[in-house]
Amino acid sequence: MTFRFKLYRITTVLALLISAFFVLSAVLSLAIAGPNISILLPFIMVVACFIHSILSIYLQRSLSSPDLPLKENTPSGIRIMGILGLIFAFMLLMSGFFAVTIPAEQMKDLLKQLPPEQQASIQSDMFKLLGKICLFAGVVFIVNINLSFRFLRQWQELHQGKGEDGE
Repeated sequence: MTFRFKLYRITTVLALLISAFFVLSAVLSLAIAGPNISILLPFIMVVACFIHSILSIYLQRSLSSPDLPLKENTPSGIRIMGILGLIFAFMLLMSGFFAVTIPAEQMKDLLKQLPPEQQASIQSDMFKLLGKICLFAGVVFIVNINLSFRFLRQWQELHQGKGEDGE
């Protein structure tokens, strides 16, 4: 097993755990807020990352054991969910970068716009920690999706060779 494949396995598990947490949070938000369109779009992006992680596990299984075939729609599912996941990952990176690099003065100005009871509950350190978590999740998703595209190409080349041998 190569280093790249081990990294793919690790990032898939991390992406699955992170996206499962995000999906659970989004489902709870939808349950509380109702079918709000502003929550629905991020929910779709998070679910795409979750589905991509599951499809990545199937791809890994098929690469480890070539006798276990992939379903016909799995490669296209990996591509589509991967593209949606990349969009979400870049959104996470931008949000995390903004949260980590925001100056203290600007943070105080932003907090003044909130109601007084919310101002006390949000602290600058907590905001920066949330930014670091977003950066970490974004990097994990990007690395995982990039590796899944590479291994999907490898899987397709492997199966094209088998198809030509069988003819």
